Amino acid sequence: MILNEQEGELDELEKTVEPTWPKLVEPLEKIVDKLTVVWGMVNHLKAVQDSTELRSAIEEVQVSLSLSPFWKITARCLQDEILKNYAWCFYAALL
Repeated sequence: MILNEQEGELDELEKTVEPTWPKLVEPLEKIVDKLTVVWGMVNHLKAVQDSTELRSAIEEVQVSLSLSPFWKITARCLQDEILKNYAWCFYAALL
């Protein structure tokens, strides 16, 4: 599942973090962008072929998304001793 992949990528990034744009912000962008692309496809499918079953499936997934790496990244940036000094890089990447 993409959320598990993102969690693993985030764990790996934490192990090798360097406070530079290419070593911190760009990898974070890639992690977040994957979920954005997939969720965009889901929303497109819902727009063109909406159904009760699809809406039900989306509702189930939304609970997992609230615990997604995007939010975990934010929490880790603010809590992790290494990352908290570079949290501004992450937020700048999201703008």
